[in-house]
Amino acid sequence: MRATEAHQVHFVIHKIVFPNGRLPADSENTGEETDAHASLLKEYRGLNGVIFDVYDQTNAFYELRATGVSAEDAQRTLADEGPRGQSIAETTTKTIAGQAGSAEFSLNTKSNGRDAVYLFYERGDSENSQTKSRNLVAVLPIFDNGKVLNTIHLYPKSEEKVHQTPDFTKTILDGKGSYDYGEAISYQDSVKLPADMLDYKTFKIVDQADAALSLNQASFKITIDGQDVSHLFTIKLGEHGYELSIKNIADFEKYSMKTLTIAYSMAINSRKKIDQAFLNTAKLITDHETITKQVMVKTGGKKFRKVDLKEFSKGLSKAEFNVLNEQKQYLKETANGYRWTSSASDSEIVKVISDKNGAFQIAGLSYGTYRLKEIKAPDGYEKGDELIPFTVTSKSFSTNEDVLRVVNKRIESPPPKKGLINTILGKLHHPTNGNAQTTKKKAISKTQPSGILRFPQTNDQFNMVLIWFGGLIILWMLLILWRRRKREEKQDEEIEK
Repeated sequence: MRATEAHQVHFVIHKIVFPNGRLPADSENTGEETDAHASLLKEYRGLNGVIFDVYDQTNAFYELRATGVSAEDAQRTLADEGPRGQSIAETTTKTIAGQAGSAEFSLNTKSNGRDAVYLFYERGDSENSQTKSRNLVAVLPIFDNGKVLNTIHLYPKSEEKVHQTPDFTKTILDGKGSYDYGEAISYQDSVKLPADMLDYKTFKIVDQADAALSLNQASFKITIDGQDVSHLFTIKLGEHGYELSIKNIADFEKYSMKTLTIAYSMAINSRKKIDQAFLNTAKLITDHETITKQVMVKTGGKKFRKVDLKEFSKGLSKAEFNVLNEQKQYLKETANGYRWTSSASDSEIVKVISDKNGAFQIAGLSYGTYRLKEIKAPDGYEKGDELIPFTVTSKSFSTNEDVLRVVNKRIESPPPKKGLINTILGKLHHPTNGNAQTTKKKAISKTQPSGILRFPQTNDQFNMVLIWFGGLIILWMLLILWRRRKREEKQDEEIEK
């Protein structure tokens, strides 16, 4: 590169960075703005934050020339050896006129009365680059079709570091793993934005959950270092997930190596899948890879059977219960699912009722310990006053062996009234003056309306059996008394003799 005499010349640096493995072979910078290198900026990007130093290499150049070395070889030798002496200027690449990776210098065209020779050295390489760009040496004056260039464009090139897979994670913030029906579940997706972020053409996150998980769209937030950056994305929110993609990749220049966070909440909207996993899957899709992360949550339940205290096989229906947690709060059901209340009079408190077989259940609880409170006993049974503890686990609903029996005691009937036979036997066991008294049995007859034929009723046969049985007992007792009386009379006769 040669230039003609002028007071100063303007240099414009265009720092271009290439993806790993795509760095093109070296080619000469012509100094023209329409240099073939300029077309590279349409496909690849300029790199900001790179520091360039300028060194005056005029004396070293002409010393080499004095030894017979050609101008091109002297220029190449200076580039290979690197800077000599002190830097005379420095600047850092930035975005100028919409073009990233730009830097500008205004330098004298003469040095010690001779055409100046300058070396442009990349001192501070951005963390995005793997290697520094080669040293560039400009020998003034530089011509374009016989015309001296007063503005000279240079295109140093470098290659990015080897691509590293972004650190992409998906978590449940409280880490519980199991939740009540309708309870908010806080999810967080995060990705550390890669160093080569600005070379991406595709960068999007797709999140899709089980149909039993509903997204709370009002909870959706996108931040970097706590700052809202939702305006940088195209966002689609669905019933069970979201999709977001970057609008303009250049907007993320200042966010390289920072962490992008997507936070939102979901809730279990169904009690049909108990002890089964509800999956939530997120995918990071880029030019280089698709990374998938997945987490799961569950909800549990418990099955019960209301039975007779003395006969476990006998199920009891229409028993009613409330459910309490360890804080003695009552379970209630709202339009948005389960909630807990300290008010026993809340109209939304859940009431579970045993069926005709005594079976009842509660579904949609997180794993833990709870209490049943009996509020109504089955007909004919005493109501239990004590709270009944039970535990919800990952298998407490799906296994029939874990059904909890809840017993009730039957209300005792009053003792039967004293009957005719007991009355007679009582008199026989307590005779007056040593002799058994006999009582005349009064015949009791009911007057039947004339002309009406009376058919035997169901109890008539049973009553006849009782009468015959009672008669036999009376005859047996009379026989015993008669024999005792005879024995006593015989003893009296022997005494008189």
